[in-house]
Amino acid sequence: MIAVTLFISILVWFLALQIWNPATLTRSLFSLSGMLRFIGGAIVAFLALALLYVGLHDSTYRVISILALATFLTALTVEYLIGDDLRRMLTR
Repeated sequence: MIAVTLFISILVWFLALQIWNPATLTRSLFSLSGMLRFIGGAIVAFLALALLYVGLHDSTYRVISILALATFLTALTVEYLIGDDLRRMLTR
């Protein structure tokens, strides 16, 4: 069950990063679409943290914090490797 929770958390983090699109976020943050993307990504990122907290409710805060950081870094690595290709494929 823990592995499923971690996998889903990575997917939700990846979705948040797809919404944020970190490569272009700083350029468009001051526009309306940039702010909406930022808020939407923050909501999805909060859902990833909430999912991790609910899925690992018996764990200590230290373990949850370490796993939250690990799942975020994993999602960030996946986004770096395939994020642009996936966005390009979805916008065609």
